[in-house]
Amino acid sequence: MTIKLIKKIIFLPVIILFYYMIGCFLLYIISAILFLNKITPDLKLIQEYQRNFNVHSGTRNIWQGDLECIKFDVDLVYVPAENSCKFKNVEFDTEISFDKYGRKQTHPLSNLKNIAVIGDSVAMGWGVNDDETFSHFLEKKLKLPVYNLAVSGYGTYRQFLYLKKKEKDILKNIDTIIVQYHYNDLNENIQYKKNTLESAKKKFFFFSKKPGKSHWKLFKKFFRYSVIIPHEIITKKNKLRDFKYHKMYFLKVLENFPEFKNKKIIVFYTNPYEIKFKNYPLGQDDKFKNIFFYNLELKDNHFFQVDDHLNVKGNNYVAEKLADIISEK
Repeated sequence: MTIKLIKKIIFLPVIILFYYMIGCFLLYIISAILFLNKITPDLKLIQEYQRNFNVHSGTRNIWQGDLECIKFDVDLVYVPAENSCKFKNVEFDTEISFDKYGRKQTHPLSNLKNIAVIGDSVAMGWGVNDDETFSHFLEKKLKLPVYNLAVSGYGTYRQFLYLKKKEKDILKNIDTIIVQYHYNDLNENIQYKKNTLESAKKKFFFFSKKPGKSHWKLFKKFFRYSVIIPHEIITKKNKLRDFKYHKMYFLKVLENFPEFKNKKIIVFYTNPYEIKFKNYPLGQDDKFKNIFFYNLELKDNHFFQVDDHLNVKGNNYVAEKLADIISEK
């Protein structure tokens, strides 16, 4: 074997890798430019690049980062302001309204028990108008008052604390609590602790300010992701999470709220991008007999193509599934 041939064998993989990385990065940049121009092709690699860019570029508007939409709260850091505020991103342009009963909707009069919905931005209705949330659709289907008390950015602890702090005339009439769970609730559920006034103010300041972004750091981050993402698509890496730990900390959080032990609690999850849970229980919990777990079998087309929240179709689908579950009892 000649030295020339050996060099070719050695350098060929290096050259292929170099062109692969350059090609990936150029396609990432093209995908980002298309996204900023509201062009979202239904092509897997471009879709994943755009989803990544949406989250990491700093161009995405965050509802709880708008001081017109929130107000300070020492226990919860922030709560929704009782007003209407504009909220838009590339894929939607909405108006989000809150009153003392949660996300604003016209509740029907009823002598029957009511329903409360808690959760994070998905249940709150990120990306949809007041009359397009699954709480609104569910209320129309059941003809019962459904109070949407979900708040973007809350983990399970703050979700139940917010419900506990609501008007007593709401709580006394509620017999069913619907909990929308998301895999990113785990971190807060592990670390939750009561705020001091000072710590709450620091957290509120963090939410209300937009940090600056180093162009060099963004370049390195985008380059790294552009190379990694194709591999993750092929291997389906990070698409399966173990619910065993999520459930353990979820139930630990509930131990802090004995006032809800006589309420029926329905739990379902809304992981985006085809992320699923393994070891997810179905039906009544073995220990806590008032808790019921459901898998609504959400599909990719129930979410915005790039943004990781339910679209109108997804909200309607969730309402239909929940209506069937509640009507069974």
